Amino acid sequence: MSYREQCIEIINGFSEKYLADVLLILKAAKKAECEAEDDAFCMKLYEEYLKDLRTEGEEFIPIEELAGLAGVEL
Repeated sequence: MSYREQCIEIINGFSEKYLADVLLILKAAKKAECEAEDDAFCMKLYEEYLKDLRTEGEEFIPIEELAGLAGVEL
């Protein structure tokens, strides 16, 4: 029997009154799962950002040169 089937079997044995509490627990668990996925996604973006910073340092252009390229006088 799968985890889902086991959960459904247990839930089917609860009274309607108790199901309200179970529902709150399930919603909290789902929210935690979504937040963990969001955190993992954000961490991946942050790691890519840090990697880009290290690469960016190798391509350093002095501000005077950049200003000249943009046609701006400092």
